[in-house]
Amino acid sequence: MKKSLVAMLLALGAHPAAAQETPDTFRLREVVVTATRFPQAIGNVPASVSVIRESEFSQLGLRTVADVLRTVSGAALVQGGSYGALTSLFLRGGESDYVQVLLDGVPLNSPGEHFDFSGLSLENVERVEVVRGPTSVLYGSDAVTGVVQLFSKQGGPQTKAQVTALAGRGARVGASADGSFGSYDLRAGLSGGTRRLGYAAAFSHFDTDGALAYNNQHRLSSGSFRLGTTVGPSDAAVSARVTRNRFHYPTDGSGNLIDGNQYHEADALALGVDAGHRFSPRSEVRAQLSWSRNRDHIDDAPDTPADTIGFYSFFSDEDFRRTSFDMRVNRKLGTSTVVTLGGEAEWQSRAGSSVSGSSFGEFASESSNERSNQAAYLQLLGSAGPASLHGGLRIDHNDPFGDFVTYRAGGSLHVSRALRLRGAVGTGFKEPRFFEQFSDAPGARGNPALAPEQSHSAEIGADVSAGRLGLGVTLFAQSFRDLIQYTFTPVTSDSVNYTNVGDVSADGLELEARFARGALSLRAQLTLLDTRVEDAGAGNDPLYVEGERLIRRPRRTASLAANFGADVNVGVVVSYVGERQDLYYDETFTAQRVVLPAYAKIDLSARTPPVRGLHGMLRIENLFDESYEEIRNFPARGRIIFVGLSLQA
Repeated sequence: MKKSLVAMLLALGAHPAAAQETPDTFRLREVVVTATRFPQAIGNVPASVSVIRESEFSQLGLRTVADVLRTVSGAALVQGGSYGALTSLFLRGGESDYVQVLLDGVPLNSPGEHFDFSGLSLENVERVEVVRGPTSVLYGSDAVTGVVQLFSKQGGPQTKAQVTALAGRGARVGASADGSFGSYDLRAGLSGGTRRLGYAAAFSHFDTDGALAYNNQHRLSSGSFRLGTTVGPSDAAVSARVTRNRFHYPTDGSGNLIDGNQYHEADALALGVDAGHRFSPRSEVRAQLSWSRNRDHIDDAPDTPADTIGFYSFFSDEDFRRTSFDMRVNRKLGTSTVVTLGGEAEWQSRAGSSVSGSSFGEFASESSNERSNQAAYLQLLGSAGPASLHGGLRIDHNDPFGDFVTYRAGGSLHVSRALRLRGAVGTGFKEPRFFEQFSDAPGARGNPALAPEQSHSAEIGADVSAGRLGLGVTLFAQSFRDLIQYTFTPVTSDSVNYTNVGDVSADGLELEARFARGALSLRAQLTLLDTRVEDAGAGNDPLYVEGERLIRRPRRTASLAANFGADVNVGVVVSYVGERQDLYYDETFTAQRVVLPAYAKIDLSARTPPVRGLHGMLRIENLFDESYEEIRNFPARGRIIFVGLSLQA
């Protein structure tokens, strides 16, 4: 079964006309926002954009944003095994902190940090837009290889309510597996309003005992709310999202089960106010105020009163906050040209503390740092007949590293009603992490003189729309420079342990397709990726070995999402991930490179026709109980079966 499944997916990649695409990429009349921060027909946007709507991820039984991203070309998701474990996105081969994640324009990332997708569920989400390629011109730091933006439901005159409850059962994994574990998935939502006022609110809670033998519980609760109004030429909206995520993990860095009470807790709150006013059909001003807070806590108390040998306890807290204000003016020139002039100011802070207990004594540290960034940007969108052009320029001034300039340019040409050609070039940047810049810990001294990491990217592509079938191909080439690496140096008054030294490249091919006929819809994608370390810098970082590939970036990924919406709605998602390199540390703490084997898995969902608004629900993850690892020594979950009910009114 596994070999035939892999062969089927590879065949799809070799013959794109059979069925491939990312969601809505080839609906040329689809309007998208993220690529330009201005409603624009997707057929006029030269960037690679995917749009996944609620109807689709609901029919496919997708629960989290990570589940959605696994069906998008260029995206490689890596999770450390069980529910709640750190889940990272590597988009087009970039680092896991090279993607900006937004909710209605509000950044969800901590400044300069990677984003953990394990705590991002889909309640109250109307659609997900994914832009692949550098978008720092519009979004500043972190938008190096792309942007993932969630758009909240807006509500309207019709009141809608939904409650869904599912219970699941799965088998534990790993050498110490002992029986099964239970999980619960609860969701509720309400939306409504009037012609001028719309509201939508939702809550979700996911609870599981975890897939490992002990201390592997995961609790995720989140709520989201949006209130929007339109009065004449003005509109305004308030968005909010709160998340609490607790993950218990008994493992050390090598996957060994050693701890009975260790856990990680993350709390997140994001708030945003967006408002606009149209002075005329040609002029509009928009402003957005955003505030977010991400708090991370690690708790590893002594396992027992007798646990007093070696390093026996550790507690840490990190509190990130960011406040930003963005204002831009959109001015229409002639009939088909729009100029955007904008400015942004952002204030960031981090406060951290840690305490470790050991038989050698107690070690404690505490730090608090702030930084700010101001930016001005210009964007031009224009078209002439079958051609569309897009250009942008941004200048950032950051307190620590000074001025930085990014640009983006591209165009598309409708050769015929069925064929569109497109291309784009651009740059992006990522500011250093607070720890890399300001740490004063022994052996990990920050470097205030760090420059931002930067990227240069180019892509060309073609989209074909032929009735019910949409096809696309994109070639991209990227280089990432001035990567920040850790280098051990003896501790002196002026020593630093982080420097800009590494250079890598990531090139690839994306094939995509969509087919729809009657109640059947199919979409699929194949990504071929080649990464290479061009300059290992200091040469002592096992992550960057000159001439080697980057770890956890598979050469091939593919997916097929199918939905049949007859009386019984059935959704199937087939995922294939090819070989990729990883690191693990042996008993001497020496890093070893290993190759993780390819795997393929199938997820299945089904929903019965409504009876007085009540649906029966079925979701089976990893239908054929495929055994695999996304990180060495951290086995992924096996087959898990959920059943439940959904009430809609």
